[in-house]
Amino acid sequence: MHVNIVGLPAALAVAQWQRASGREFLCALVAGCDLMCRIGASVALPHRGFAYTSVAGALGSAAASARLLGLDAIATRHALGLAYLQAAGTQQANIEPTLAKRLLAAFPARAGILAARLAQQGLTAPAEIFEGAFGFYALYQPGDPDRLLHRLGEVFESDALSIKRFPSCGCNHTAIEATLQLMARHQLLPDQVESIEVTVSPYIDRIVGGRYDPTDDPQVAAQFSIRYSVACALVRRRLGLAEIEADAARDPAINAQVPKVSVRIEPTWTGGRGPVRVRMKTPHLGVIEQQVDDVPGSDASPLTQAQIDEKFDECFGRGVRPLSGTQQKTLRARVAGIDQLDDLRGLFDDLG
Repeated sequence: MHVNIVGLPAALAVAQWQRASGREFLCALVAGCDLMCRIGASVALPHRGFAYTSVAGALGSAAASARLLGLDAIATRHALGLAYLQAAGTQQANIEPTLAKRLLAAFPARAGILAARLAQQGLTAPAEIFEGAFGFYALYQPGDPDRLLHRLGEVFESDALSIKRFPSCGCNHTAIEATLQLMARHQLLPDQVESIEVTVSPYIDRIVGGRYDPTDDPQVAAQFSIRYSVACALVRRRLGLAEIEADAARDPAINAQVPKVSVRIEPTWTGGRGPVRVRMKTPHLGVIEQQVDDVPGSDASPLTQAQIDEKFDECFGRGVRPLSGTQQKTLRARVAGIDQLDDLRGLFDDLG
């Protein structure tokens, strides 16, 4: 589940509109993100194919918005019910490389804010949105409501969130990491690699294991292809924002390596991010391989502060209105001290 991609923009928008303080913003963000995480933790596998970022995101956005609007318990319940009426999303947008994937976060962020505003105006909604006859667990995915509520307000599931190292689908990350480790350890050049076999779980194969075709939507195709990810790491020895731009996705040097990559499914593996094993055949070293069990950015393989800062600067340096190095440093300092801000409207002041 991608939590902050929904909870953060919704909470930030309402906080700025309400002129909330940094502490109020953080409380609302935690409330919304914790609810999303709890929904994800409470469902039973296997997933039926709904996009849980989108479905749970509407509820998380509503929770954060309700907190910032100062709604009481009854109005908040109605806000969640109104958000549930709008909750939708499918992983079909993941396995077909289209720009609609972007909207799986945008729609629920909007839906949650709208739900909270409607509840603020007195609109009512169903209460049993999880355990009801046509609630979440009946219609979307079976689950355990007791797990949803376990130590609510004491343990915050959002503490377990990770930061993605690479700007692509998380199902690619262990394969990228394994490829980078092999390239660094053996100082390989792309032409010194004859073939690459990537062993993955059935879930990873379903999401990113398909044929690579950057014809129509090159960026989305690149982000959702393990074949491209490995070939890109082989050629460029990195996968950052520049590597998911259209020119990179269609780069002949990278695309020439894609046919070398084959995907093997290990049916006993159940992970959504790992393990992944990358096996390369080379003329001078024979067969070399690397297995990565834990996705970079997870508790078992945390990013360094330098890596986090590097990703922050890369993101804010390549936007529609790119920030200079000085502006990036200023914004990083403001984010680090966001709990001290009296008015969130000033978060981006003087940054262009």
